[in-house]
Amino acid sequence: MVWLNVDEALFYSLIWTMGFLSSIFVTLGSADDKPTRKCLFVGAISGFLAFSIVSIFVGRVAQPLSGHWYYLGVASLIGLGSKFQDEILKNFLKKMKLLSQSDKE
Repeated sequence: MVWLNVDEALFYSLIWTMGFLSSIFVTLGSADDKPTRKCLFVGAISGFLAFSIVSIFVGRVAQPLSGHWYYLGVASLIGLGSKFQDEILKNFLKKMKLLSQSDKE
């Protein structure tokens, strides 16, 4: 009994890579200058977010992967939303009233 098979590892590594790459391209393509280090950071976060969201929906892959490949598109969409992740986090914290009045812009 192996806890992770090769197909599953390949699938989830592709999910992370798609989230990472789409986030990198969006971040580098924006008009304002961003250092490469921040682009890699945002890409890694988006990759992990894509991995976690897809793994929640897919779970263990016990059957052949023929029906799960459209999740690569889901991972790409998650990466494309990385440009707005700071705004989403700020709005979430404001709604939860965890952001102090001095931090609000």
